[in-house]
Amino acid sequence: MRPYIPYPPLSVRLTAGNDVKLSCPAWGYEQPNVRWYRDDVPVKVDSRVRLLADDKNRPNRTLAISDIRDSDRAVYRCTAFNRHGTLSRTTRLRVVGM
Repeated sequence: MRPYIPYPPLSVRLTAGNDVKLSCPAWGYEQPNVRWYRDDVPVKVDSRVRLLADDKNRPNRTLAISDIRDSDRAVYRCTAFNRHGTLSRTTRLRVVGM
């Protein structure tokens, strides 16, 4: 079965300095892999940006960004894929000043 992501695209507006977690609760048979993109470029993990496993230990199901800044404003996309197909979901992150 091709991947399925049960939520529609989102728009999130947060104040700078907050933390955010964007989830990608993808499932399917066989279990899909997940990749994250920021404005269509693969997400780069660093001291503030992390990829986390879910409660079933499936990798990359959550993109966590700490101490968000104006430069984090972007469209984030999780893409779930397996041999049966591919599906993506986007979240627009908007950052407002403190």
